[in-house]
Amino acid sequence: MPQKITDKQRVSFAGFCFGLMLVVQLIGAFSSHSLGLLADAFHTSADLVALALAGLALSWQKRPATKEYSFGLGRIESIVGGINGILLVVFVLFASWKSLERLIAPSVAIHGSSMFSAAALSLVLNAIALCVISPISKSNLAIRGADLHIKNDLFVGGGVLAGSIAIWATGWRFIDPMIAMIIAGTIGFHTFELLRDSFDNLMDRTPKHIDPEEVKQAIRSIPLVESIHHLHIWEGATGLHLEAHITLTENMRLSETLAVEKTIKQKIVATCGDTHIFIEFKPPPPLVQLASPST
Repeated sequence: MPQKITDKQRVSFAGFCFGLMLVVQLIGAFSSHSLGLLADAFHTSADLVALALAGLALSWQKRPATKEYSFGLGRIESIVGGINGILLVVFVLFASWKSLERLIAPSVAIHGSSMFSAAALSLVLNAIALCVISPISKSNLAIRGADLHIKNDLFVGGGVLAGSIAIWATGWRFIDPMIAMIIAGTIGFHTFELLRDSFDNLMDRTPKHIDPEEVKQAIRSIPLVESIHHLHIWEGATGLHLEAHITLTENMRLSETLAVEKTIKQKIVATCGDTHIFIEFKPPPPLVQLASPST
């Protein structure tokens, strides 16, 4: 029976493909004088870093929790996702600057045939890496960041290949920097999403698919629940977490609250999905008796 390919093996193989891509693109960029191919090589180097960081995150995530890090090191995925986003921002700025420079003062001739050969081979390697990584792209932010890098580079490679054909056929040098600028803009848009998600995860933002007001209403609908406060919902290293303070309508013994707690947890799971739940019950506020006015 064949052994299942692990996530780390997938990331390692994708890294090998991108290592070959980087060599091909650098050789092609210097031989063809293509800015688009050079920008693609820069992006590929960022992809290599992203894959290395994703592999590191996979290793760290599986380390057991310690006394100091009681939740484990799963939050490393958010940090890695943020680093990937910053690398993409650097690439976008670099590609935009060099493209404008080439558009304003085109100074070198582009060899379309050399550019086409390097772009075509790079595209094949990129597609192989994408097929390997895509099945695990939803597992965590680190892998998602690497997957986004690979998809962006596939788009970049397609643009470079199309540009090489156009330059080869027409000799128009301005096509190369224009393609690079379009690609940079598209990558910038997707990079914003990655940085936003990484920031939200680090800041313990309530997941987008959960409405805290809906959760409160579901809990308030349960008999014996007076009110709910200090509600916090976040995506942690070990899954979805929820904590809340719940005030009951009457004083109850600890054993009597178990049935209420079970009902509340069922409501939360029905509303949010599988969740790590922590509930603290509060007794109702004491009734204040007004003193009778003296007669």
